[in-house]
Amino acid sequence: MRIALLCLLLVAAGLATARSIRAQDQLACQQGLEAQDRGDRQLAIELYNRCLAAGGLTADSAAFFHYARGSLFADLEVYTLALPDLTEAIRLLPGNIDAYNDRGVVHHMLGDLDSAIADFDRAIQLDPNDQYAYANRGIAHREKGQLRQAIADFTRAIALYSGDAYSYHNRGLAYLDRGQYELAIADFDKAIRWDPGMVLAYESRGLTLQEMGLLDRAIADFDTMAQLDPSDPFAFSNRGWAKREKGRIEAAIADFDRAIALDLGNDDALNGRAYARAAAGDLEGARGDVDKALALRPGDPHITDTLGDILCLHGQTEEALATWGRALAASTEAVSDKQRKLRRAGFYEGVSDGVAGADLDAALRSWAEAGCPGF
Repeated sequence: MRIALLCLLLVAAGLATARSIRAQDQLACQQGLEAQDRGDRQLAIELYNRCLAAGGLTADSAAFFHYARGSLFADLEVYTLALPDLTEAIRLLPGNIDAYNDRGVVHHMLGDLDSAIADFDRAIQLDPNDQYAYANRGIAHREKGQLRQAIADFTRAIALYSGDAYSYHNRGLAYLDRGQYELAIADFDKAIRWDPGMVLAYESRGLTLQEMGLLDRAIADFDTMAQLDPSDPFAFSNRGWAKREKGRIEAAIADFDRAIALDLGNDDALNGRAYARAAAGDLEGARGDVDKALALRPGDPHITDTLGDILCLHGQTEEALATWGRALAASTEAVSDKQRKLRRAGFYEGVSDGVAGADLDAALRSWAEAGCPGF
């Protein structure tokens, strides 16, 4: 299932600054601002290129236009071009809080979380009440697994603006990472209260409710996702997984069909449909789906685990055990999922701690030799 996406907050280049640009600055600079005002980002970049190449700008004006161009590159997700512009803007104007914030976002998107956090730290040093910096730093901390720091940052962002739906949502994700489901649900509720159209919050709450075994409530959230955005394939694949867990196999397959129709490359939906088809006894169809999913995401532990289950149902015990071994060696989450499944089937008495051992190996063999009952 898809992990709910996070929102990084880019601070838009403030056009109010443009009103004080000195008269001798190049005409292209002003035209670039006008193009940006109209939403024509590509033209604005071309005009900023001419403006900056012409020279003759004051340091403050040059800093502003490097920042403006860098922010546009970031908006267009051309992060390797955004980075040098934002760095130059900071060199020319070291107190530019927005440039630190935006460069932090760019570092994050390029995978350099430590540099991202350093930039958000600097933005906060310059303005301890910068809500965006706290929100963005919290996202980076969560991605690094630093959940305590992430929760503290999101809490500070919310204190600075109580209507920050995204920080409620992101703090909920951090609580979910810690297994604090009730706190996570409370934050997703608040995110939805502030932004009733926030699809991500319904998805995250639905996935959390599903994890808690509250399948009807989870399905209701996925229903809302589908109503808010009927083109989102994950609304249907998420709902398909929940229906499969409730034993509504045909309804689950219909949802996976819809998700695949919306996105032929949706490996999650292909894996889900394989799982549901296997439960319906369509082992050939299941094998076809899981092979397609693995072609899209080779070696994925969850899809590999499904393949193991299908091999087991085909009576290929040793092949299933070897396949499960590959899946479980690659992911502690896959181990936890397998432990839960075997415990529900009555073949495992341990806890779902994500740690593979001899007891799990023995349970897998017993389950496989019995033909994988309770699949």
